[in-house]
Amino acid sequence: MEQRSPHMAPQLASHPARGELIASCAAIGALGGALFGWLFARPLPTWPYWTWEPVATFGVATAISATLLGWVLSRATTTPREAMMRGALSTMAAGAFNGALLVVYSQLFQTRDPLHFGTLGLLVVATLGGAVFAIPFVPAVVSVAISAARVQARRATIAGGSQRRRVVRAAVTSLALAAMFIPLNRLVPWFALLPVDVAVFALVVTVGLVLLDVNAARVLARATRGPDWVPAPRVPDGAAMLDFGIGDELWVRRVNDETYRAAAKVPLAQRGDAFMARAVVRDTLRGHAVAAALCVASLAVLAARR
Repeated sequence: MEQRSPHMAPQLASHPARGELIASCAAIGALGGALFGWLFARPLPTWPYWTWEPVATFGVATAISATLLGWVLSRATTTPREAMMRGALSTMAAGAFNGALLVVYSQLFQTRDPLHFGTLGLLVVATLGGAVFAIPFVPAVVSVAISAARVQARRATIAGGSQRRRVVRAAVTSLALAAMFIPLNRLVPWFALLPVDVAVFALVVTVGLVLLDVNAARVLARATRGPDWVPAPRVPDGAAMLDFGIGDELWVRRVNDETYRAAAKVPLAQRGDAFMARAVVRDTLRGHAVAAALCVASLAVLAARR
């Protein structure tokens, strides 16, 4: 393939990974909140008697707050530096909201005491406490927000999909590292240990991301193999388009120095820079390898502590 990258890289428009950012924040909120609730779960002498209410309560409440947090960040995130600042401050705000939400839930459904003026002090304390307890979530949310802000490739393309998978990777890696520091309980069998389940979930998701990017690398290898490609002013009618996601150059396959338009054949066209897309996928796979190693290390630490 005779494609050559231009001497100066094209100016890339920013396309934040809004969906991936919201979903990743929701996952951090749900599983991270459940891990936090695990600290307050009350074990009983024999399995399966285990009080799961704190796990469910914190998981659901934190998932709601984190989903709103992801929505706010997806509307405001522009540059990685701004994403870092807004991610940290928004996480504290979401923690404050989460504390107030838990107080409202406790008053209405647990103590069955209607909200009144006397609960105002408790609400204020819970709001401030929620902001403080949100501090451990700041690194995870900031890493996800920065990964989303760095997405530059077009959506539904090879490089775009690879960059957006980095957002999900940041979320699951943060969860695996968090699970490593959660205490275990010897009375509970392995399959019911929530920290272990979270670490296994993170590893499975990371392996899935690796497979997706390996497939993307294979598509790129096939796309750059075979007859030469030549620049084209426009896409031929009815052409099968492969968009690399980075760059706006148009290419058509050349056979015998003419555009490929054989009868009963579909003309082939490409958009973008295959070399830059290949570099994106290669960097993503390196990051996946590091993330998988961290997930395995988390499981090893949990096994040693067991």
